[in-house]
Amino acid sequence: MSEEIPQKETQEKYAPKYKFILFSAIGRLLYRNIATFVLITALILSLISSLVVIVFTGVAIDETIRHISQEELDPSNLPKGFILKHIVPVAAVALIVPVVGTLLLSFAVKKKVVDTIKGIRKDIANLRKVDQGADLSALEQTIAFSELREVIEDMAQVVCRVNELTLSKRILEMELLLTRSLIIPSEMGRSWQDTVKSILGKVSEVVDFLAFYIAILSAEDEADVHIFWRYEPREDLEALIVNEVENATETRTVLYTFTLDRKGYEGGSAKLVSKTLREPTIGDVVSVGFLLREEVDATTVSVVESFLNAFLSLAGSLLVIDKYMRNLEYYATRDFLTNLYNQRVFWEFLEYEVERAKRREYSFAVMLMDIDNFKVINDTYGHDFGDKFLSELARILRDSFRREDVVARYGGDEFAVILPYTDTKKAVSVAQRLLRRLEEFSVPAPDGKPIKVSVSIGIAVFPDHARTARELFIVADNMMYKAKEEGKNRVKIPSEGELKEETIKVGKIGMILIDALENKKIEPFFQPIVSTSTLEVFAHEILMRVEQEGKILQAGNFIHIAEDMGIVHKLDYILFEKTLQKVKETGFRGKLFFNLSPKALVTKDFVFVIRDILKDYNFPPERIVFELTERETVRNIDILKNFVESLRAEGILFAIDDFGSGYSSFIYLKHLPVNFLKIEGEFVRNITTSRVDLAFVNSMVAMAKSLNIRTIAEFVENEEIFNKLKDLGVDYVQGYYVGRPDRVPINTVKAKGASV
Repeated sequence: MSEEIPQKETQEKYAPKYKFILFSAIGRLLYRNIATFVLITALILSLISSLVVIVFTGVAIDETIRHISQEELDPSNLPKGFILKHIVPVAAVALIVPVVGTLLLSFAVKKKVVDTIKGIRKDIANLRKVDQGADLSALEQTIAFSELREVIEDMAQVVCRVNELTLSKRILEMELLLTRSLIIPSEMGRSWQDTVKSILGKVSEVVDFLAFYIAILSAEDEADVHIFWRYEPREDLEALIVNEVENATETRTVLYTFTLDRKGYEGGSAKLVSKTLREPTIGDVVSVGFLLREEVDATTVSVVESFLNAFLSLAGSLLVIDKYMRNLEYYATRDFLTNLYNQRVFWEFLEYEVERAKRREYSFAVMLMDIDNFKVINDTYGHDFGDKFLSELARILRDSFRREDVVARYGGDEFAVILPYTDTKKAVSVAQRLLRRLEEFSVPAPDGKPIKVSVSIGIAVFPDHARTARELFIVADNMMYKAKEEGKNRVKIPSEGELKEETIKVGKIGMILIDALENKKIEPFFQPIVSTSTLEVFAHEILMRVEQEGKILQAGNFIHIAEDMGIVHKLDYILFEKTLQKVKETGFRGKLFFNLSPKALVTKDFVFVIRDILKDYNFPPERIVFELTERETVRNIDILKNFVESLRAEGILFAIDDFGSGYSSFIYLKHLPVNFLKIEGEFVRNITTSRVDLAFVNSMVAMAKSLNIRTIAEFVENEEIFNKLKDLGVDYVQGYYVGRPDRVPINTVKAKGASV
């Protein structure tokens, strides 16, 4: 009983509140839609109107009955004015109340609906901000009518879909433009920083960034931070980048700054979007990032963040390419073993020195030297020790000459030196001093024995002994071999009789060439180029020979004289025509490689003559491959490029001969549309014994594959070299191992012991 009393009191206490909540819930339920709202309001007003009419009618009837009773009037004979006084007001009220109720109903409905619509219009303005994503959930909660809520819900779904599509489109457009801007240009700048500037110029058209940075690990605890400012640098923002890099990589930083534009950033703070690696990968890049304006939208930030990995890879690739190109440029001018100038650069310096000496009227000397009995050292101790010996000798040579002297490794165990402002007497003195120094020079062999060496030196002086680069070299070369013949370890300069002898020799060769030109005594010799995978003859290189009195004169003995005489292109025409004739007779179906000088290629009528010869023999131009050599470097690459493109339009293919031997071959590769690279034989000869040669050939093959260019290795002389080249992925080989030059082209080759 004691428990029932409090329960009853509680019920009585909270009963009114429950009733209120109940009626409120019923009211909200009834007013959820417009139709119910109008119906309920109309019913209430009708009920009120009916009650008013009933009340007034009752009052009128009661008043009428009371008046009749008091006056004892006949109901059928009421006095005048009675109806006007008692009945008309009731009728008026019965008519006016429904009208007023209707007006009130209209006003209530209008106010409710109009207020709701105003609220909708106010909130729906957010829909114009589609790129930020309109949120209609709050709007739905403020709408009183279910019909409008349903409309808004449908609109919300449409808006969300439009938002998604619009954002997706914007993100896709930004990603597409950024992807295009991240393509490394074919024409790279002088440095990787210049290339980054070029790329960032395109990126700035997509992303409004303030700065971009690349952090490169330069030491175990130090990073080089390269900041590329789009606007004038600011110290506070610079500190933001430095702190980010130092904290993320735990290193000290060294700053390098570059400015793309000189405009200042007047805004306030900025946000840094960055990516940092725990361990550097490509190019030792550890971190990259963009400094963006503080007010940048979330979509841009998201896109930039998603592309940071791409920027990391791009930065690393640019650094690797830059390093690779610098190495290529260096080794294109330097001998890879001794770091002396190479043969190609020697000739460029020699041509330059001849022209300068002519203008300034001074003497200079050319010195050629060959190591005596070097083959014995190689055969006794192997190529590795031979390479070490050459490196040590090169060090002695560098120390023995002036800084302005040009010291080069001409090839093998031959070295060449250009001595500006040096006459015959001084040149001989320098050479003899070098011989005395070499008497004290030795290199310990693997067995501990000191290996000593001597050299034979030949000298030619401009203008005493010759007046052209080619003649100077020939005189010095002949003197070097005469020094060997006379006992080695000595210096030899030409006498007047020897100079006359050399002049007569050159003149005799000139006469032979004129006779060969007039009587078409040019003979093509065919050396096979063989596939490493099938051993099938893919092509032949056509070698020029001159027949004279039953003897065959090789091109090396006369080609430079022909170039000096200006007739080399005419000899090439004869060679070309005779080759097609021979091929037509023998039925060879492969390609034909012609070794042509760029000077011949840029001859005025060359394209037309070649086209006519091909037409005369009905020969497919796509079977012709012209090899570009560096015997005579073309100074204007654009001229050569135009002629190459003219011949390419005819269907003719191109190869770069002796690739890797000089810088011009890289210039050709960069500017000309070539199909083949013929790797310099100097790198191929010792590929099985020299790690340096192996590395160079491997890098050339990799580069050619990346450019979709096929490779041909020259001077393949044995099975071991052949198999090594095949393992490296070289496409074709040429050399005595697979075939010697012959008068007739062959279709098959039998390389003894070659494994296919």
